[in-house]
Amino acid sequence: MRTWIGLLGAAALAWTLATPGAAHADLATPKGAAGGGETDDGYYAYAIKLTGDYSVGLAARVPRPAPKCWWTELEAPDPHNAVEVKDWFFRFMASHGPSSAGGGPYYMAASRYPDAFDDAIEQDEVGDGVTWYKLVTNPQNMPADEVVASGCTTMTGGPMVGNVPLSYRFGPFQTPPAEPVIDVRMLAEYAYSVMNLVRPELDWNPKISAQGNAALVNLPTWMWVRDPESVDTRSVTASVGDVSVTVTAQPGTMRVRSEAGSAVCSPDRATTTYSPGREESSACTVSFSKESYKVRGGFAVTATVPWTASWTGGGEGDTFPDRTVSETTYVPVSSSQALVTEVN
Repeated sequence: MRTWIGLLGAAALAWTLATPGAAHADLATPKGAAGGGETDDGYYAYAIKLTGDYSVGLAARVPRPAPKCWWTELEAPDPHNAVEVKDWFFRFMASHGPSSAGGGPYYMAASRYPDAFDDAIEQDEVGDGVTWYKLVTNPQNMPADEVVASGCTTMTGGPMVGNVPLSYRFGPFQTPPAEPVIDVRMLAEYAYSVMNLVRPELDWNPKISAQGNAALVNLPTWMWVRDPESVDTRSVTASVGDVSVTVTAQPGTMRVRSEAGSAVCSPDRATTTYSPGREESSACTVSFSKESYKVRGGFAVTATVPWTASWTGGGEGDTFPDRTVSETTYVPVSSSQALVTEVN
């Protein structure tokens, strides 16, 4: 069974007590790669589980949110040597002297929690080994109440010291005691940033194949999105340990613009493809007012879809600022010539 151990005394004034002879690792923005551990410039050893409509490419590139706290191996002594850790801790306590003013709180902490060190030694001898960890927070001077409220650890107490967060813990060999704690709002922002909001690429009818798939001037041209998901509800769930958030995005009215014609179309109309006999009133149509023979490739027709999104998770929830996603399709527009052979 994993055991918690807290440092008391001076920890009541500055709860993140530096390990003797070692420094805390600096925390920067975590790297985006999966796996790994702590480095000089950041922490990235945690995975975010994603499900739903997310982009694999974005998930590989967007930096993960910085953890609020995580457990890291002791730098010294050897965190895998349970006997060394016990000896170090008790020497450290004793070095402050027996007086309550100088080191009494440390001394009492050592006498109050000897079983944790003995349990680690026993498990080290009969099992596959143990590792001692300490808690690191971001920022390092996070108030004790906030540390506990964030779910990073719990409080303990003792004579003359009051309540302080538990900051040392051991567990099976090289197995962190807990997942890094991620702020639920930051996790939601990450989920939205990797959501796959499909670009609204357009198709159209009529297409005159003999004229480069041109539409016809002054004739209602049916236009629809090639991928219906570009105007459909999107959802992404992101999870880290027990923390999980779901982001849901809803499309609004699609706007189609070009120098020769425009339209405003609901998602239903934007997905209505041309079919003989289908009512034109149900479609998204643009009447081009001129030909595009002077424009290489045809008119630039830009479809823009606005998105509104919200998130829920961890008993919280909120909305995001609106976003828009656009795509430009080039549509040639021509005229149809008629030959008059008889006049009545």
